[in-house]
Amino acid sequence: MMTLKMCKEYGIAIKGMIINYFDEKGSLAERNAPSTLHEITELPILGIIPFVKDYQKLDVMTSIVEKNMDLNLFIS
Repeated sequence: MMTLKMCKEYGIAIKGMIINYFDEKGSLAERNAPSTLHEITELPILGIIPFVKDYQKLDVMTSIVEKNMDLNLFIS
């Protein structure tokens, strides 16, 4: 939220948000975080990246990003 505020103050356009380290098995509040952030900010969610134990492995992260994000949203 602080990043969003600073971008707005400096006139930096924002296409949307990426939720990272998302825990789909977490509490109700954690599971609802993406929709809550969307409601508060009115920004689209460009992708949701789950918590990844092996995040330092490039092939693992590449697969997860390809599965959970529409990369075309970044260039349109």
